[in-house]
Amino acid sequence: MYFKKIFKVIAIALIIAVVNPQGVFASEWWSSWNQRTTDNPLKDWTVIMNQDIDSTTVNADNVYIVDYNGNKVLVDLSVAGRVIRVSPRSAYSEGNTYYICIQKNIKSKSGKGLANSIRMPFVYDKVPDEIVTFSDAGLEDLIREELGKPEGAIYKSELLSIESLSRG
Repeated sequence: MYFKKIFKVIAIALIIAVVNPQGVFASEWWSSWNQRTTDNPLKDWTVIMNQDIDSTTVNADNVYIVDYNGNKVLVDLSVAGRVIRVSPRSAYSEGNTYYICIQKNIKSKSGKGLANSIRMPFVYDKVPDEIVTFSDAGLEDLIREELGKPEGAIYKSELLSIESLSRG
């Protein structure tokens, strides 16, 4: 009888986890960033940290995207200085919420880790993003450096990832 009760409790917990995959993102373990929207079904996400990243700490176990069902999306990862680029291998489904997840065991080259893991929800929607133009070439250069994007169009949604700018 005791084992039946334990089995029922475990079964109920598993059902809740399957029905509500976002439940795995307990607020005390994750810092949540604001939700973003992209009109690109193969959007590469650029995460800019405040220090150069130890690339040996970046892998599919600690930087990943999960879909609306809580399943990991296959991605390619690259690191350059303070920038982690997360590139999906297949297209996002329109209108669905995804999460970019960065575990707190990512470390800087100086060995410092994150205080909390990070997640950022995003939605793929075919509504087009706006291209931003700059009248100040110096500002554009600074933004391109911060985004890790030396050329190509800069979109309004990309600017949302910038929290501060400073000249070196």
